[in-house]
Amino acid sequence: MPESPKESTPKGIRQARLTGGKDVGIGVYTHKHVNGVILTYKNTSKNKKLIEKVSFNMRNCKIVGFNCNSLSIELVPGETDVIVIEAVNKDWSFAVNSCRYGIVDVGTSWKF
Repeated sequence: MPESPKESTPKGIRQARLTGGKDVGIGVYTHKHVNGVILTYKNTSKNKKLIEKVSFNMRNCKIVGFNCNSLSIELVPGETDVIVIEAVNKDWSFAVNSCRYGIVDVGTSWKF
């Protein structure tokens, strides 16, 4: 996976999802706070779809609404998806273990 440029925003730190080394308007904003992490995936592209598989190392925290430590995300133009990581006590940690993604034209299928 290529390195993604990062920039500060009011929504957290944006990490672009690149295709061919270019930012096409798809990214994830990471906002860490005292009680967890909020990951906001945003697709502002006109005709690209994000397909991503991500797994997390989590200690004393959980993905709200899920009983797992990995997710698959598909995002078409104009969509936003929010993942909430919630601490279950004060001694918690969170990190991305692995992340694989592809960006394809809308209407195109793609598999890992």
